[in-house]
Formats: sequence, C-alpha cells, structure tokens
Amino acid sequence: MGEPLSVVIPAILRREGLVDGHGAIVAPDPRRPDDGIFITGLSGSGKSTLSVSAALGGARLVSDDSVAIGHHTGGLRGWSRRSAMSLSRPAYDALLPGSPRREVDGKVWFDARDACGSRYVDSLRVRGVVFLERANSREGEAAPATTSSQAIGSADAYRRLLMGHPILSMDVGARNCFSVVRSLADLPAYRMVTGHDVLHSAQAACATLAPLLPID
Repeated sequence: MGEPLSVVIPAILRREGLVDGHGAIVAPDPRRPDDGIFITGLSGSGKSTLSVSAALGGARLVSDDSVAIGHHTGGLRGWSRRSAMSLSRPAYDALLPGSPRREVDGKVWFDARDACGSRYVDSLRVRGVVFLERANSREGEAAPATTSSQAIGSADAYRRLLMGHPILSMDVGARNCFSVVRSLADLPAYRMVTGHDVLHSAQAACATLAPLLPID
C-alpha cells in the first residue's frame, strides 16, 4: 500500500500547485526562525547529513528528503511530508552516536521528531536554494575538509530544479506547479560541496548556511 501512495500523493500535490521537493528545508539562523533554505541535490550528495547536522546545531528543520513547496502569503513556503529520515551508517554514528537505530538497505532510519526534538517543525518559509554536489565523481570517495559554495543565476537554478525533479517534465498534471519552480529559481541560489567540517561540527553547518539567507 505504501508504494502506490508514494506515487499518488505527490501527483495530487502537483495538481494542487505544490512542488514535491526532493530535499530538506533548514532555518539556520536563530534570529530568523521562520526563514529557511531549500537544500536539494542528487541522492548521496549529503542533503541528510547537512540538514541533520544543522538541526543539531540549533537550526529548525523540515524533513530531509521530501517536502511540499508552494506559494503562500506573498512568498514560498515548504511543508514536511514525513518525519522519517535516513543517514548513511558513518554519518549516523558521527551525528547521533549511541542512539537507537534501524538499518534498511545500508541506511539508518530514524524519526526526526525524536532526534531533533522541537527543532523539527512542520513548515518554514523558503528564502533560498542550495544545490548540493558530490566533491568526487565516485560515491564513497573522501569529502574535502571544508565546505564551499558558489552563487548561481536563476537560469542555472531553474535547469537544476528540473533535472533534480524530472517528473515535473513528464507529468502533464504538473503544469500547475511550474510557477513555483520559477519562483524557486528566482531566489538566491548556490551550488555547494559539503566537507568534513559540517559532519563533525553542527555549529559549522549552521554557520555555513546562515549567510546564504537574503538580507531583508
């Protein structure tokens, strides 16, 4: 029953004008608790590691892999679609040592509400976009010591959003949510390669993301 629902529910969201986003939304600055950054990227790029690390450092978090993003009160807002999260075993042991774990297919699954407490929230405003990239061409190769980011333009952001969410181009019912994709692409956007610093320091994860929020 779970597999059909995982297809049907995103399709319904798209028809309602919501993007079924592959990623997390993190609010890294405690002075701006409702302002989040949509963190997306291919599987294995480090979305979950960066998001959970930031949450442990005090950031507020919406999901780690599946969010619904739409227009709301003059801007964009994202809502959590589930509280179940997963990490690779090394990342889990580094971030949540000694915590109960349930391993499935090489991933450690856990409930974000238990791991992050009140820092896990149902929704946040979306004020920027980060596209995570692997540092190396082959999964499993060593990450760099420090995280790096580079601003990109709206055209590049739009292309990356479509590449990361190919169902938008294949689903004829998704036309209602293309305005959301365009609005996401118009936000401040960055490409980022995460390093060991965000894995071993939750404060570094927040400090890396907070400057990417636009100044009001």
